[in-house]
Amino acid sequence: MWHVSQPNELLLNSSVTDLVCYNDSSGSIDITLSGGLAPFTFDWSNDGTGDNDDTEDLNTLVSNTYTLNILDGNLCSLKDTFTVNQPLDITVSSVIINNL
Repeated sequence: MWHVSQPNELLLNSSVTDLVCYNDSSGSIDITLSGGLAPFTFDWSNDGTGDNDDTEDLNTLVSNTYTLNILDGNLCSLKDTFTVNQPLDITVSSVIINNL
């Protein structure tokens, strides 16, 4: 009797850190993979697509939507999209009263 085995499903857990201040670059995306077969390649959309030479995690991000394509050693792929948000801009309004 033959038994066909397959690797565990490629799964992705993530943590997105939004910007601390309006229009800064304090955002990050932290990825944790499980399953699949090493080696893994990562292709983030922030530097063009198709190069498959990116790091697993991204730091110093601006507010935007980022897409990640992962390819494992069996050529199985996983794609996910992440959004880094920013807080509202601080606005100041004033009223000038002329006391004569």
